[in-house]
Amino acid sequence: MKLSIAITSATVLLSAALLSASSHAEPLTPVETDSTGGAFAASGPVVDSSCSGHNIPSWLSNARKFASSATSRLNSLGSMSDASRKSAWNSGSEKRWFGSYSDSRFKNVKGRMTKIASILGSSKLDIKCKWSKPWYGDASPGIYKITLGGDWKSEPSSSADKVQTFVHEAAHIAGAVLGGEARGKYGISDALTRASKHPGTAVRTAENLGYYAICRSSYWSGKGGCP
Repeated sequence: MKLSIAITSATVLLSAALLSASSHAEPLTPVETDSTGGAFAASGPVVDSSCSGHNIPSWLSNARKFASSATSRLNSLGSMSDASRKSAWNSGSEKRWFGSYSDSRFKNVKGRMTKIASILGSSKLDIKCKWSKPWYGDASPGIYKITLGGDWKSEPSSSADKVQTFVHEAAHIAGAVLGGEARGKYGISDALTRASKHPGTAVRTAENLGYYAICRSSYWSGKGGCP
């Protein structure tokens, strides 16, 4: 579950350009709009009518693109020799979010991110909204449903949590259910500390997986709270 910033530290800035195809490094996928102004996907995940009017298919599309890009990076590491993969991991963003290289760590992250990207593009995925709930999002392992809460709705479009929430919750669906979040450790600062001090925990924490997918991109590197 992605909790409210009122009780956690999870907040990073997201450029409003994320909602503009002309100014985003990875243009948004066009979405259809119903007569009341609500948006729904033409294919892929199903966005419930309870979510109408909040451009959710575009946020979801971008989350999938970030996750897919991260998966491609990890696949490229997988094609390298052991020595080259270790060097690339330790000199790249992987070490920042998951600690120093180990073969098991690499396989763990690669497997989870591959599942996350698949989930975010699956026609089995349902997106529902319960704006009265005091959190960003909620999901459970193996159940293809993400429920957005009131804190996601009220979060400004300049916040990375608008898109990170989808990667985060898809990580829960993919099985990332343990880790620092159980102790209320949310946000980039806690994710970086977790990777440094508890890398075995970082690879199975939705926050680390989510911020890795976003902050490793050339668009976000050094911006919006990303290192």
